[in-house]
Formats: sequence, C-alpha cells, structure tokens
Amino acid sequence: MTSAASTSKPERLLRDGRRTEKLRNLVTRIFYPGHSKRRYIDPRPSAIPFLGGTNISQLLTTTDKWLSETEANIENVLVKPGWILVTRSGSTGIIATVPKIWAGYAISEHVIRIIPDDKKLSGSYIYAFLKTEYAQDIIKRGVFGSLTDHISPIYLGDMDVPLPKDDVEAHAIIQLVKDGESARLKAMSNLSIASKLFSERILDSDHTARTAF
Repeated sequence: MTSAASTSKPERLLRDGRRTEKLRNLVTRIFYPGHSKRRYIDPRPSAIPFLGGTNISQLLTTTDKWLSETEANIENVLVKPGWILVTRSGSTGIIATVPKIWAGYAISEHVIRIIPDDKKLSGSYIYAFLKTEYAQDIIKRGVFGSLTDHISPIYLGDMDVPLPKDDVEAHAIIQLVKDGESARLKAMSNLSIASKLFSERILDSDHTARTAF
C-alpha cells in the first residue's frame, strides 16, 4: 500500500514554503469502533438513532434503526458534536461533521471518527482540508481490499495537512466553515419540522420511525 507520506506533498504545496504536519499530530484521536452484534428496537423517546455512512451527508436524517440506551458497549458507537466523520467503506471518503442535533447519536463502525484538538488546529480548518479535491484524491489512493474497499485510521493519520500561513488565513477558512455548518444545522432542523408537519397534517401518519430527530 502506498502511504500518504509519499503522495501527499506535491511540490505545488511547497513552493511558497508552506509547512505541513501529519494529521495524526493535529488531532486528539482517529478511530472507528469495533463491530459488535446489535439488537435494534422500536423508536421511543429514549431510543438512540443509529446512522450509517449514507446518513452522514443527509440534510433530512432518517433511519429505521434504533438502539436501546442500555445496549452493551453503546458508548463505543456514540458521537459528539464537532467530531469529523469519514466513511471508510462503500462510498469511501464522504466527509461530514457531527452537528449539535446528533449529540449522543450512534454511528456505524464503517465511519471513521476524527476528534479534533482545537488547541493544535481548528477542526473546521481540518474539515475544509478533507473536503478539498486534493485530500479526496489522497483518500481514494488509500482504498484497498479485495471485496470491500476501505481506508484505515492509520492511513488518514499519515496525511500531510498544509498549515495556514498565519492567523488571518486560518480565520478566513474557519469562519466560512462555521457559517456553512450553521446554515446546515438550520436546514436540517427546518426540513425535519416540515417533513413531520406534512406527515401529521396531510398524510395523517406517524413519521417518528423514520425521522431521526
């Protein structure tokens, strides 16, 4: 397997003296939980929505899988706001952040979690980098396997992240991401309310089994 270290420093990034750092050195942790047998339950107020890789880019988050809060090892699959998610198999390389409304949601082990360390580098800056065509090309080169293509946390951690030249450059990127995430959160909330309202008033149906929030 070709490592990110040998492919992620094209000369065009270094012509102006741009420094880089390994992703693993800029974050707290990169991981995905181990697989465990799960028992899905009917939706109820205390049930935990379980999302797969295809869900993380949805504005209207729907699921037919719910877990009990007493499920064994439930803590292993829960996510927290601000974490960065990367699908590691299937449609590999989908990038998303965990919005506030997903606090305490469970997400499949087929999704890698990146826990930012804002004392080192803002998670918003790292998210913006991972969304670039440049980073996506590196991720695609890390796909391996015979039956199911996937990437590993080790591979992601070995990616070289171009660092901002100064605080002004960093702030411009970070603020744009934060504005975009605020708009995303608003869109998610509005679409969820509209979907439930349509179901209740026009379709006369219970939509809670499919809408995650």
